[in-house]
Amino acid sequence: MDDIDPDDRSIIAGEYALGVLEGEDLAIAQRLYLSNRDFADNVRWWRYQLGQMAEAAGTYEPSADVWPAIERRLGEFDGGESPGIHRLEQPKAKNISVWGLGFAMAGAAAAAAVLTLLLVQPAGQGPITPIETAAPISGPRLIAQLQSEDGALVLTGLVDSAAQELSLNIEGFAPGDGQATELWVVPAGGAPQSLGLIPASGLFERELTETEREALVAGASLAVTYEDASNAPHSAPSTEILVIGGLTSV
Repeated sequence: MDDIDPDDRSIIAGEYALGVLEGEDLAIAQRLYLSNRDFADNVRWWRYQLGQMAEAAGTYEPSADVWPAIERRLGEFDGGESPGIHRLEQPKAKNISVWGLGFAMAGAAAAAAVLTLLLVQPAGQGPITPIETAAPISGPRLIAQLQSEDGALVLTGLVDSAAQELSLNIEGFAPGDGQATELWVVPAGGAPQSLGLIPASGLFERELTETEREALVAGASLAVTYEDASNAPHSAPSTEILVIGGLTSV
Protein backbone atom coordinates (compact mmCIF):
# COMPACT_ATOMS: atom_id res chain seq x y z
CA MET A 1 0.00 0.00 0.00
CA ASP A 2 3.02 2.27 0.32
CA ASP A 3 3.30 2.54 -3.48
CA ILE A 4 -0.14 4.16 -3.92
CA ASP A 5 0.18 7.59 -5.53
CA PRO A 6 -0.47 10.48 -3.07
CA ASP A 7 -3.28 11.85 -5.29
CA ASP A 8 -4.91 8.42 -5.32
CA ARG A 9 -4.61 8.24 -1.55
CA SER A 10 -6.45 11.55 -1.31
CA ILE A 11 -9.26 10.11 -3.43
CA ILE A 12 -9.41 6.98 -1.28
CA ALA A 13 -9.46 9.14 1.86
CA GLY A 14 -12.40 11.13 0.49
CA GLU A 15 -14.31 7.99 -0.42
CA TYR A 16 -13.58 6.52 3.01
CA ALA A 17 -14.78 9.69 4.78
CA LEU A 18 -17.88 9.70 2.57
CA GLY A 19 -18.65 6.07 3.48
CA VAL A 20 -18.92 4.72 -0.07
CA LEU A 21 -16.20 2.05 0.12
CA GLU A 22 -17.10 -1.61 0.51
CA GLY A 23 -15.42 -4.98 0.79
CA GLU A 24 -11.69 -5.16 0.14
CA ASP A 25 -11.53 -1.46 -0.80
CA LEU A 26 -12.90 -0.62 2.65
CA ALA A 27 -10.41 -2.98 4.30
CA ILE A 28 -7.49 -1.38 2.43
CA ALA A 29 -8.60 2.12 3.45
CA GLN A 30 -9.15 0.95 7.01
CA ARG A 31 -5.61 -0.45 7.24
CA LEU A 32 -4.21 2.80 5.81
CA TYR A 33 -6.25 4.81 8.32
CA LEU A 34 -4.85 2.77 11.19
CA SER A 35 -1.24 2.60 10.01
CA ASN A 36 -0.52 5.83 8.10
CA ARG A 37 -0.74 9.15 9.94
CA ASP A 38 -0.81 11.23 6.74
CA PHE A 39 -3.74 9.19 5.40
CA ALA A 40 -5.57 9.50 8.74
CA ASP A 41 -5.03 13.28 8.67
CA ASN A 42 -6.39 13.34 5.11
CA VAL A 43 -9.53 11.49 6.22
CA ARG A 44 -10.00 13.94 9.09
CA TRP A 45 -9.62 16.83 6.62
CA TRP A 46 -12.36 15.36 4.43
CA ARG A 47 -14.63 14.84 7.44
CA TYR A 48 -14.08 18.45 8.51
CA GLN A 49 -14.93 19.72 5.03
CA LEU A 50 -18.09 17.60 4.91
CA GLY A 51 -19.07 18.86 8.36
CA GLN A 52 -18.57 22.47 7.26
CA MET A 53 -20.77 21.88 4.22
CA ALA A 54 -23.44 20.35 6.44
CA GLU A 55 -23.33 23.32 8.82
CA ALA A 56 -23.59 25.75 5.92
CA ALA A 57 -26.63 23.98 4.49
CA GLY A 58 -28.89 25.25 7.26
CA THR A 59 -32.52 24.14 7.60
CA TYR A 60 -35.00 23.94 4.76
CA GLU A 61 -38.79 23.99 4.72
CA PRO A 62 -40.82 23.91 1.48
CA SER A 63 -43.06 26.93 1.00
CA ALA A 64 -46.81 26.70 1.52
CA ASP A 65 -47.34 26.94 -2.26
CA VAL A 66 -45.64 23.64 -3.07
CA TRP A 67 -48.50 21.20 -2.39
CA PRO A 68 -51.23 23.34 -4.01
CA ALA A 69 -49.01 23.67 -7.10
CA ILE A 70 -48.56 19.89 -7.25
CA GLU A 71 -52.31 19.37 -6.95
CA ARG A 72 -52.94 21.81 -9.79
CA ARG A 73 -50.46 19.99 -12.01
CA LEU A 74 -52.09 16.64 -11.22
CA GLY A 75 -55.45 18.06 -12.23
CA GLU A 76 -54.06 19.15 -15.60
CA PHE A 77 -53.61 15.59 -16.88
CA ASP A 78 -57.15 15.47 -18.27
CA GLY A 79 -58.75 18.66 -17.02
CA GLY A 80 -59.71 17.18 -13.68
CA GLU A 81 -59.20 14.14 -11.53
CA SER A 82 -57.41 11.43 -13.47
CA PRO A 83 -58.87 7.96 -12.77
CA GLY A 84 -55.35 6.57 -12.71
CA ILE A 85 -54.15 8.92 -9.98
CA HIS A 86 -54.82 8.27 -6.31
CA ARG A 87 -54.22 11.24 -4.09
CA LEU A 88 -52.28 10.65 -0.90
CA GLU A 89 -52.90 12.52 2.31
CA GLN A 90 -50.75 15.62 2.50
CA PRO A 91 -47.99 15.05 5.07
CA LYS A 92 -47.74 17.17 8.16
CA ALA A 93 -45.41 20.14 8.01
CA LYS A 94 -41.93 19.01 8.83
CA ASN A 95 -38.54 20.66 8.97
CA ILE A 96 -35.68 18.79 7.36
CA SER A 97 -32.85 18.72 9.88
CA VAL A 98 -29.58 20.46 9.14
CA TRP A 99 -27.75 17.15 9.40
CA GLY A 100 -30.20 15.20 7.25
CA LEU A 101 -30.18 17.68 4.39
CA GLY A 102 -26.65 18.83 5.03
CA PHE A 103 -25.08 15.41 4.84
CA ALA A 104 -27.12 14.56 1.78
CA MET A 105 -25.82 17.69 0.06
CA ALA A 106 -22.31 17.13 1.38
CA GLY A 107 -22.37 13.55 0.21
CA ALA A 108 -23.49 14.54 -3.26
CA ALA A 109 -20.89 17.29 -3.49
CA ALA A 110 -18.08 15.11 -2.20
CA ALA A 111 -19.07 12.27 -4.50
CA ALA A 112 -19.08 14.68 -7.43
CA ALA A 113 -15.65 15.97 -6.42
CA VAL A 114 -14.28 12.45 -6.20
CA LEU A 115 -15.74 11.54 -9.57
CA THR A 116 -14.24 14.70 -11.04
CA LEU A 117 -10.82 13.79 -9.72
CA LEU A 118 -11.22 10.30 -11.12
CA LEU A 119 -12.63 11.14 -14.53
CA VAL A 120 -11.34 14.57 -15.59
CA GLN A 121 -7.89 14.36 -17.14
CA PRO A 122 -5.70 17.12 -18.57
CA ALA A 123 -5.51 17.23 -22.36
CA GLY A 124 -2.98 14.81 -23.76
CA GLN A 125 -2.84 12.70 -20.63
CA GLY A 126 -3.33 8.98 -21.10
CA PRO A 127 -5.91 6.86 -19.31
CA ILE A 128 -5.63 6.70 -15.55
CA THR A 129 -3.83 3.56 -14.47
CA PRO A 130 -5.84 1.47 -12.01
CA ILE A 131 -4.54 1.63 -8.46
CA GLU A 132 -2.47 -1.39 -7.58
CA THR A 133 -2.79 -2.45 -3.98
CA ALA A 134 -1.01 -4.98 -1.89
CA ALA A 135 -2.48 -8.43 -1.53
CA PRO A 136 -4.98 -8.62 1.33
CA ILE A 137 -3.72 -9.79 4.68
CA SER A 138 -4.54 -13.46 5.11
CA GLY A 139 -6.79 -14.58 7.91
CA PRO A 140 -10.00 -13.17 9.39
CA ARG A 141 -10.16 -9.44 10.07
CA LEU A 142 -12.70 -7.49 12.07
CA ILE A 143 -13.42 -3.76 12.01
CA ALA A 144 -15.22 -1.55 14.53
CA GLN A 145 -16.03 2.13 14.11
CA LEU A 146 -17.05 3.98 17.27
CA GLN A 147 -18.19 7.60 17.40
CA SER A 148 -20.03 9.77 19.90
CA GLU A 149 -23.24 11.50 18.87
CA ASP A 150 -21.51 14.86 18.47
CA GLY A 151 -18.60 13.31 16.56
CA ALA A 152 -16.04 14.54 19.11
CA LEU A 153 -14.96 11.07 20.23
CA VAL A 154 -13.83 8.63 17.55
CA LEU A 155 -12.20 5.22 17.77
CA THR A 156 -11.57 2.92 14.83
CA GLY A 157 -10.33 -0.58 15.53
CA LEU A 158 -8.94 -3.38 13.38
CA VAL A 159 -8.56 -6.90 14.76
CA ASP A 160 -6.21 -9.15 12.80
CA SER A 161 -7.02 -12.56 14.22
CA ALA A 162 -4.34 -14.36 12.21
CA ALA A 163 -1.57 -12.06 13.46
CA GLN A 164 -3.27 -11.72 16.87
CA GLU A 165 -2.94 -7.94 16.72
CA LEU A 166 -5.23 -5.05 17.64
CA SER A 167 -4.76 -1.69 15.88
CA LEU A 168 -6.56 1.48 16.97
CA ASN A 169 -6.89 5.04 15.71
CA ILE A 170 -8.15 7.20 18.58
CA GLU A 171 -9.38 10.81 18.52
CA GLY A 172 -10.81 13.30 20.99
CA PHE A 173 -10.78 11.52 24.36
CA ALA A 174 -9.82 13.64 27.38
CA PRO A 175 -9.93 11.78 30.71
CA GLY A 176 -9.80 13.89 33.85
CA ASP A 177 -7.16 13.92 36.56
CA GLY A 178 -6.52 10.43 37.88
CA GLN A 179 -8.52 8.86 35.06
CA ALA A 180 -7.50 6.93 31.98
CA THR A 181 -9.17 5.72 28.79
CA GLU A 182 -10.05 2.02 29.06
CA LEU A 183 -11.10 -0.25 26.19
CA TRP A 184 -13.63 -3.05 26.59
CA VAL A 185 -14.89 -5.94 24.52
CA VAL A 186 -18.57 -6.74 25.07
CA PRO A 187 -19.50 -10.26 23.89
CA ALA A 188 -22.99 -10.66 22.43
CA GLY A 189 -25.20 -11.22 25.47
CA GLY A 190 -22.21 -11.17 27.81
CA ALA A 191 -20.50 -8.90 30.32
CA PRO A 192 -17.80 -6.39 29.33
CA GLN A 193 -14.19 -7.59 29.53
CA SER A 194 -11.34 -5.12 29.87
CA LEU A 195 -8.76 -4.87 27.08
CA GLY A 196 -6.67 -2.51 29.19
CA LEU A 197 -5.82 1.16 29.01
CA ILE A 198 -5.35 2.93 25.68
CA PRO A 199 -4.07 6.40 24.72
CA ALA A 200 -6.54 9.29 24.64
CA SER A 201 -5.57 9.97 21.02
CA GLY A 202 -3.26 8.76 18.27
CA LEU A 203 -2.35 5.42 16.76
CA PHE A 204 -2.02 2.38 19.02
CA GLU A 205 -1.17 -1.24 18.30
CA ARG A 206 -0.53 -4.26 20.46
CA GLU A 207 -0.59 -8.04 20.42
CA LEU A 208 -3.62 -9.93 21.69
CA THR A 209 -3.65 -12.74 24.19
CA GLU A 210 -5.41 -15.95 23.24
CA THR A 211 -8.24 -15.12 25.65
CA GLU A 212 -8.69 -11.67 24.10
CA ARG A 213 -8.61 -13.07 20.57
CA GLU A 214 -11.35 -15.56 21.46
CA ALA A 215 -13.53 -12.73 22.77
CA LEU A 216 -12.94 -10.46 19.76
CA VAL A 217 -15.30 -12.08 17.27
CA ALA A 218 -17.96 -10.82 14.86
CA GLY A 219 -21.04 -9.84 16.84
CA ALA A 220 -19.08 -8.62 19.85
CA SER A 221 -18.64 -4.89 20.46
CA LEU A 222 -15.85 -2.54 21.47
CA ALA A 223 -16.57 0.15 24.07
CA VAL A 224 -14.65 2.89 25.86
CA THR A 225 -14.98 4.37 29.35
CA TYR A 226 -12.98 6.65 31.63
CA GLU A 227 -11.70 4.68 34.63
CA ASP A 228 -9.40 5.11 37.63
CA ALA A 229 -5.88 5.00 36.23
CA SER A 230 -4.29 3.64 39.40
CA ASN A 231 -5.79 0.14 39.46
CA ALA A 232 -6.45 -0.79 35.82
CA PRO A 233 -7.45 -3.07 34.25
CA HIS A 234 -10.85 -3.29 35.92
CA SER A 235 -13.27 -6.18 36.22
CA ALA A 236 -16.22 -4.07 35.06
CA PRO A 237 -16.90 -0.49 33.91
CA SER A 238 -17.56 1.96 36.75
CA THR A 239 -18.59 4.93 34.59
CA GLU A 240 -20.91 5.45 31.65
CA ILE A 241 -19.90 4.10 28.25
CA LEU A 242 -18.61 6.92 26.04
CA VAL A 243 -18.74 5.11 22.69
CA ILE A 244 -19.63 1.59 21.58
CA GLY A 245 -19.64 -0.16 18.23
CA GLY A 246 -19.94 -3.69 16.85
CA LEU A 247 -17.18 -5.76 15.27
CA THR A 248 -17.89 -6.80 11.68
CA SER A 249 -15.93 -9.07 9.34
CA VAL A 250 -14.20 -7.70 6.24
